[in-house]
Amino acid sequence: MINPLSSGSESTILDHVGNDAATLDYLNAYAALHLSYHTLDLSLIPHSSSYFGNPVTDLPSQKEPNIYAVENGDDLDLPPAPPEFEEGNASLIEETIDVNIGTEDEPRILKLRSLLTPEEVEIHTQVLKEHQKAFAFNYKEMTGVTPHIAVGFIKSVDYSQWVSNIVPVLKKNGKIRICIDFRDINKACPKDDFPLPSINVIVDATAGFELLSLMDGFSGYNQIRISEQDQAKTTFITPWGTYCYAAMPFGLKNAGATYQQAMTYIFHDLIHKIVESYVDDLLAKAKKRCDHPEVLRIILSRLIEYGVTLNPEKCVFGVTGGKLLGYIISSRGIDVDPTKIWAVLEMVPPSSESGIRSFLGKLGAIRRFIPDLSFVIHPINNLLKKDYSIDWTEDCNEAFDAVNHFLLSPPTLMPPKLDRPLILYSRATNVSLACMLAQEDNDKRERAIYFIRRTLLDYETRYTQAE
Repeated sequence: MINPLSSGSESTILDHVGNDAATLDYLNAYAALHLSYHTLDLSLIPHSSSYFGNPVTDLPSQKEPNIYAVENGDDLDLPPAPPEFEEGNASLIEETIDVNIGTEDEPRILKLRSLLTPEEVEIHTQVLKEHQKAFAFNYKEMTGVTPHIAVGFIKSVDYSQWVSNIVPVLKKNGKIRICIDFRDINKACPKDDFPLPSINVIVDATAGFELLSLMDGFSGYNQIRISEQDQAKTTFITPWGTYCYAAMPFGLKNAGATYQQAMTYIFHDLIHKIVESYVDDLLAKAKKRCDHPEVLRIILSRLIEYGVTLNPEKCVFGVTGGKLLGYIISSRGIDVDPTKIWAVLEMVPPSSESGIRSFLGKLGAIRRFIPDLSFVIHPINNLLKKDYSIDWTEDCNEAFDAVNHFLLSPPTLMPPKLDRPLILYSRATNVSLACMLAQEDNDKRERAIYFIRRTLLDYETRYTQAE
């Protein structure tokens, strides 16, 4: 349904509403639309901004809506937004400094690692100044994937056969995020099977590089135009009329696959070499510090060529590590995200089925770092079997404590090296299989790459350990 390279009408919702600041601020909520949490894939990372750019003049005036309660969330009984909806800056583990790539009168601030040398700061700043068009500091500067879409996210539409409701969601900062319930249109759309990259492959291909730059698309999906004949299918209802999207909104079933396909096309010859892409998350990487400015120059030039813009608030350049797709990556290896460890450590021993499933789900997110996990938590896993009751025994408590004790000092994993032999350690018990994949580092010390495990099926428990 969505064509990344198709063109369409430039008529927008701004042609149909008043030019007062309050009206434009409210309509920003629609223009900065995000995934409806009824249908979203939580592996996607949505983004937000709330500024339309310069005021638009010479528009027909209409009745001013009451914006205050919508913007501040006062006296509204709304569900809280899922964590994936929350806005935030780049995922950092290092201190940064601000550099101005604009002028004193019109500053344009980006972040650089504070521990870069003065020469490195100067070189990186010069590269960023030369490629200012790769950054959108407001919606007016967001050109969009070729052909350009300007700011025309939404436009008025009449007599559409598809109409969806808006879903307001309360954010942690007290503001409201306006989502669209696209469940009906998603049911009717065929699935785009273009694959998302493997997170483990991206993480393994990134760890060990000396310098990295973490970048994020500006209102990512909105940079791709929907083909003209399909725009009316995204129609949604507002108190001031019905509108549809000219640019691809969050919440459509195939939005993630479409955006990933566009990024793969743009960086097809650079992926796994100097850049990694996961939907609208981009990462530039250099094996040597001195090569990083040139890597940035290549990637930013490619973004400008195809009209893709980045969110400067969510970009950081020249760091040695950061959060990437749920992991902490750095030149020394791969670490577990401390927030995921804390999510487990702050739990009390569960006493219900939902509590047990929550505990096991949180462990699943960090299972790569825990050796022989299936064997350790086997007593807890048993509580979810049909023939077992929810009875938290001493064995369960010991398993719970063993996991928490291990997470106090989890290992740093090493990404695999193609020029070195792999070492495999395996273990078989009467309830599980486990193995550790390792390699020697530069100091001839064995370093773990993966901890892999699985629980035996019922008939497999009757095999001998040798089998």
